[in-house]
Amino acid sequence: MFLLHHFATTFYMATAKGYQAGHYSAMLLMWMGEVTNPVHNTYEILKTTMRLYPGDNVKVMLPLFGKAFAASYGVARIVVGPLMGVWIVADLMFTRLGRKNVGWVGLLWSVMIAAVLHGSFGFAIDVALKAW
Repeated sequence: MFLLHHFATTFYMATAKGYQAGHYSAMLLMWMGEVTNPVHNTYEILKTTMRLYPGDNVKVMLPLFGKAFAASYGVARIVVGPLMGVWIVADLMFTRLGRKNVGWVGLLWSVMIAAVLHGSFGFAIDVALKAW
């Protein structure tokens, strides 16, 4: 799934470059995918630190960052992500300019957007269940 996700992202960006259209949607989708990385990376670093050098500070910070990651990821992927996805798909598929600028590839992009959102929804639920 990791490789497929990155192939899809690369394909999206490359075709947006080729069509010279759709680059704003690609950037918005990437931003939504990466906005939670600082909290997630801190959480993962704390998990590793806890295994290697358990200390009182890490014991306090680890659950806090776990909850912060779950909350931020949940908001980004369950609330904002689908709204942004619907807005982008509507623009690609249901506006004359969107259909004119990207044509058939807009349908493919729409399917990829829906697939990534669907996959991340389950992960967001798993993260939330582990954190709370």
